[in-house]
Amino acid sequence: MERTEFDALLDRLRIVERRLRLVFIVLALSLVAFVTLIVPVQQADSQPSTLRARAVEIVDEGGRRRITLDAVAGEPALRFWDATGTANIVLSAGPAKPGFLFLDAVQRSYVMLDPAGVLFVSPAGQASMGVDTRGPALWFVDSTGRVFYRIP
Repeated sequence: MERTEFDALLDRLRIVERRLRLVFIVLALSLVAFVTLIVPVQQADSQPSTLRARAVEIVDEGGRRRITLDAVAGEPALRFWDATGTANIVLSAGPAKPGFLFLDAVQRSYVMLDPAGVLFVSPAGQASMGVDTRGPALWFVDSTGRVFYRIP
């Protein structure tokens, strides 16, 4: 049997129809992908870019606070808490008490780094050494916190 020109045109038309179906499928998939990618981007752009809160608290699995970031009385601070609920490390940036503190169980400073210098404090809070506005020194403090002897 000899193939007629009409049969050849029908074959070519079937090939074109298959390709057209493939183009429509690809177009539909592209449209679905475009919609699924653009909608979340538009939602993310409409969300606020700043998180505002009075405090941020990180707790352990038992619900005990372990890290807090807050601004109590206008004094921004980052505090690290032990299992007993005592702040052991404090980073403060307020004008009244800026610095970095290592504290004991009764909230006495062991080591304090502040803008005036580095201050090392004994566990009893009686002897300190560090650098203040007058230079390096060793000083002794009475129970009221008053310096009664300073070297040099």
